[in-house]
Amino acid sequence: MTTTRELAAIPTDGRWISAAEFTPSGRELLLAVGGPDVLRWSIDEGRWLEPVRGPDGFTVSLIARAPDGRRLAIGGSRGEDAVVRLHAADTLALVDELVGQGGDFLQVCVFDPVRPTLIASYDQRGSDVWDLSRVPARRSHLRAVFDHVAYTRDARFVVSLGFTGELCAAEAAEVEADAPRDLASGQTLVALHASHRPGEVLAALAGGEVERWDVARGRRLPKLRFEVPPRALSPDGLRSAGTEITRQRCWIADATTGETLTSLPVATRGDHSAEVWSPDGARLLTYGYDTRLHEVLPGPTEPAARRPPAKKTAKKGTGGHKK
Repeated sequence: MTTTRELAAIPTDGRWISAAEFTPSGRELLLAVGGPDVLRWSIDEGRWLEPVRGPDGFTVSLIARAPDGRRLAIGGSRGEDAVVRLHAADTLALVDELVGQGGDFLQVCVFDPVRPTLIASYDQRGSDVWDLSRVPARRSHLRAVFDHVAYTRDARFVVSLGFTGELCAAEAAEVEADAPRDLASGQTLVALHASHRPGEVLAALAGGEVERWDVARGRRLPKLRFEVPPRALSPDGLRSAGTEITRQRCWIADATTGETLTSLPVATRGDHSAEVWSPDGARLLTYGYDTRLHEVLPGPTEPAARRPPAKKTAKKGTGGHKK
């Protein structure tokens, strides 16, 4: 049976954490509190570090980590502009600033898992596809407004939920020019995820049902049923986390079947916001007014892919040493 252990309650002094992410090393937390700066918490040392400073007038609303671990995107607004600030993941130095559509709120910021591309979508005036292979990045504008965006695990397709509920797909390599084709319409989604299977996405509906889509063939697969909608998937796509605020618990489930693995208490103070997994899938951050870091320990019957590798220790009397 999967178990959890609380590692730390992050002392945020009652501030609402609107966005959070782990650094690619998994050793720091990046937390947005609504102003221009992003707070940094050292997991190893249990203390605050120097924040990532933003310009005056900038308000952070999103933080995204590139799958290759090289970049971090800190998105928000400055005046009437939607802005994404790209930082080097290792030094947190500013690399580029992507200024999108004026007068819009940034609601989606997603990296392509293979190509040097980032998609940013705004609440009214469409979306931008940014080519990050050069500095400054080059922008291609799309008219479509996306509420959710996910790439399939094989990075062949990008799937989006439109402003009016159209679930669409396009070839990821040609998203700037390829007209998205409808998979379904009228979807009431709370989250969109890449399945652990190549070419498949999971569309989480309110109430706990999850639609599975074979994107290449444009067809539905048998639905999954979860206790609560899965809002965050582990990096390997095998576990999910989702919270029901009325019961003040976060459910961790097998993302391949919907089976509940365990649950943990959340939101002991105020409203709950969201969850985010560490890069190795061994820890889970639940955040909002109450922000806590948990270790997730898979049970002995779960597949090895879900379990962190065991530490190797040299046997006594062999002349070896601990690695």
